[in-house]
Amino acid sequence: MASFDETVANLNAIIDLLQERNPNVTILIEELAPGMSSFMTPELTQNFERMQEVVIDIAAQQTTGNARVLTVDMFTGFNDSLLADEVHYNEAGAQFVAERYHDILKDLLER
Repeated sequence: MASFDETVANLNAIIDLLQERNPNVTILIEELAPGMSSFMTPELTQNFERMQEVVIDIAAQQTTGNARVLTVDMFTGFNDSLLADEVHYNEAGAQFVAERYHDILKDLLER
């Protein structure tokens, strides 16, 4: 498993590659939904909270004059009832995710 720093570096590298290939690309990255409350150890919770902040920073830093990096908020309003197991969505969770993506994609496609 990749360390926290490796994960951040990998995310930045993927965005760099996409922007290199298409300088006008729009990239969506998630502000992650949490795992099941019983699964989220103090260490996982700390890394999760750090990643929430980092994702927002990455989006701001990687957005250029032509390329946009936008976040999709999967955190706000997400709870255990949307999970089938420790980390995978159930049907209601899939609907929650779909609605979040629909909202941002609708705005992007209407422009």
